[in-house]
Amino acid sequence: GGRRKVELTASDADLQGAAADSTQAADRQFDRQWALVVLQRSFQELEREAVESGNQAQFEALAPLLTRDVENTSYETLARQLAATPGALRMAVSRLRNRLRDVVRSEIRKTVGSDAEVDDEVRALFVALQK
Repeated sequence: GGRRKVELTASDADLQGAAADSTQAADRQFDRQWALVVLQRSFQELEREAVESGNQAQFEALAPLLTRDVENTSYETLARQLAATPGALRMAVSRLRNRLRDVVRSEIRKTVGSDAEVDDEVRALFVALQK
C-alpha cells in the first residue's frame, strides 16, 4: 500500500559529464601528488648534500625560504641566528634555489626520455602545485 515507484533517469550527457568531471579531478589529484613527491625527493637530496658538507643547520634554516615568498623574511634576524651576514644568506638562498631547480630536473629526468620532456614536466609540476 500506498507506495509509488519512482523511476530515476539521467541522460547520457549528464552521466558522461559527471564521469569526465570525476576523471579530471582524479587527474588533478594525481598530478598534485606527483609534484609533491618530486619536491619531497628533491628536498631530501638537498638535505643529504647539506649534511655531507656540514651545512645542515644552515639548510634547515633556509629551506623554508625556497618555497615561499621571502619579501617578509628578515634576513637580518636570520643572519644573527646563523652568525652570517644578510648578503651571505641571500646568496645562499639563491644558490639553494638553483640547486633545487637542478635536483628537480634530475628527479624528473629519471622518468622521461628527453630534455624537452623534462621542460614539459617541469611546467606541469608548477601547474599542479598552483591548483
